[in-house]
Amino acid sequence: VADTLRAKCEGGIATVFATAMDAKPLAASERVLVTHLTRLYNTGDRFADRTGSMLLAYGKPPYLLARGSATVALKLDHPEKYVVHALESNGERRGIVPSTVLSGALVFKADVSRDPANATYLYEIGVKDGE
Repeated sequence: VADTLRAKCEGGIATVFATAMDAKPLAASERVLVTHLTRLYNTGDRFADRTGSMLLAYGKPPYLLARGSATVALKLDHPEKYVVHALESNGERRGIVPSTVLSGALVFKADVSRDPANATYLYEIGVKDGE
């Protein structure tokens, strides 16, 4: 289980996690939600310096996600049967994300800046139609 998900993050601090959306183990799940979170800010937050370690003043929504990307590898029982969709924050599909199969894992690039109009941080990995 420990090697089921791997992520190589670029562009700063990030968290990547995967959640099975059915009752199956992650590697056998037919729907997986992958979340890629970078640093989150309020609009107008003020910090003491560029590190962002000391907050001087709180901002207000809308929230801002720092730019960043991650190469995500998810080991699945049959990775060739899956497709990756970028999602809106409400769960609606925004489009297919290119993916490949490498060493038994489905590999794709999660990128907060993929859509210049809206941050992309949610991905649905699901069995392709007809599989």
